[in-house]
Amino acid sequence: MPAIHPNALPPPHPALERRYGSVEVREITGWSKLTLHRRIQSGDFPQPEIIGDVDRLTWKESVLVEWMEQNTRSYEGYLSPKVAAREAKRAARKGRKAA
Repeated sequence: MPAIHPNALPPPHPALERRYGSVEVREITGWSKLTLHRRIQSGDFPQPEIIGDVDRLTWKESVLVEWMEQNTRSYEGYLSPKVAAREAKRAARKGRKAA
């Protein structure tokens, strides 16, 4: 059976696209719940979609990827305080300075 090139496949149906909840988005960005809310309100971050009766906020993967590509320059090399602290602890355990 011949191999199928990934570009030969049709794009996934939008309903099947991966969605990220607010906890995952905060882990990706390193932002607190309040910072995420402020960025959404100010228009600096895409509006979430509300899923179901429980008002669960989600973002489509394509929307997040597009936002990251547009904002890479401003976030390039940035470590959130939580990530920076975690990296410093790991480096200290190994006896070297954090990057």
